[in-house]
Amino acid sequence: MTTAVLTATSGAGWPAVKVTTTMTTTPTPTETPVPAAMCSPLSGYSFADLAQIVSRSFVAPRAGVDDGHHGADFAHYAFGSRTTIAGVPISAAFDGVVAAAVAGSWPYGHFVIIETRWEALPGWFTEVYPVGEGESVYHLYAHLADPPGVAAGDALGCGEVFGLVGNSGWSGNYHLHFEIRIGPAGAVFESMSYYLTTTTEAERENYERWRFGGEFVPFDPMPVIEIAQGESG
Repeated sequence: MTTAVLTATSGAGWPAVKVTTTMTTTPTPTETPVPAAMCSPLSGYSFADLAQIVSRSFVAPRAGVDDGHHGADFAHYAFGSRTTIAGVPISAAFDGVVAAAVAGSWPYGHFVIIETRWEALPGWFTEVYPVGEGESVYHLYAHLADPPGVAAGDALGCGEVFGLVGNSGWSGNYHLHFEIRIGPAGAVFESMSYYLTTTTEAERENYERWRFGGEFVPFDPMPVIEIAQGESG
């Protein structure tokens, strides 16, 4: 509501008259973003399909040690009408922004990390997993066939394709290595590599921060996928 005071003069010798006018304005409604559901990281594969093609499961690492297996690997030879997983399109599991798009690293090969802020996550995710204000979920997709065609800061929608399943980096067969971590919002990794004498100090520092510095906590992706399957009906 807006109140305006107007002063009018009626004529010579007459006092000025103050007129108070009240006007009611309706604020323009703003759209409240609706968190998107989770999407399969492999285009054309349902959540149920993913559970059948896990070639290597998550193994929690010890604190401060680069051991265990920080994600889930998806691989197959014959599955349904497909004779190989090589070249299958990889898509974003959640709406988000690219936090890393790195080519030719070790051990991840060509890989992409996408950040999803906590407020953009489905409600069921934040009810089950300990992520809150000031934090984000980061999802990593490794061993892509080609160098990423996206760059840090690019927005990706749930289900949007950004690469193909490959065999780059420390990989013995075509597969998608998929990680989910919770960490501080706004992280960006321009480079990341390890275990080679040719790596730079910055590459090693980013790897240590991501893998075992304690700042980005890995979680088994499969329970997330199972819940998403139930939510999708």
